[in-house]
Amino acid sequence: MKKILLIVGGVILVIILAFFALIYLKGDQLATLAIEKSIPYVESTLLKNLPADVSADDVKATFTKVADKIKSKEYNTAEAQNLLLLFKKSMDDKKIDADEAKKMLESAKKIAGE
Repeated sequence: MKKILLIVGGVILVIILAFFALIYLKGDQLATLAIEKSIPYVESTLLKNLPADVSADDVKATFTKVADKIKSKEYNTAEAQNLLLLFKKSMDDKKIDADEAKKMLESAKKIAGE
C-alpha cells in the first residue's frame, strides 16, 4: 500500500513540476494567447455599452487593428495589459460607463498604433 501511495505521489509531483516548467518556458506564448482570446470579448462588451459620440465602425476598425497587431506580435505588452486592467476595473460594477469606454478605446488605439 505504501509503495502505491509513493508511486502516485511521485507521479503527481512530476506532473506539477512539468506544469511549472511549461509555464516558465512558454509564459510569453500563454500570455499572448490569453490576450488574443480576451480582445474579442472586450470589443463586444464595449460595443454593447458604446457612448453616443463614438461610432461602432470606429470601435470595430480599431479592434481589428489590435487583433492584427497581437497576431503579428507587434504590440506593446504594457499597453495590452493596461487595456485588460481597464476592462477588469470597469467590469467590477458589471457595467461600463462612457468615461470607462473612452479610456478603453484610447488604450486600444495606442495598441493599434493610431
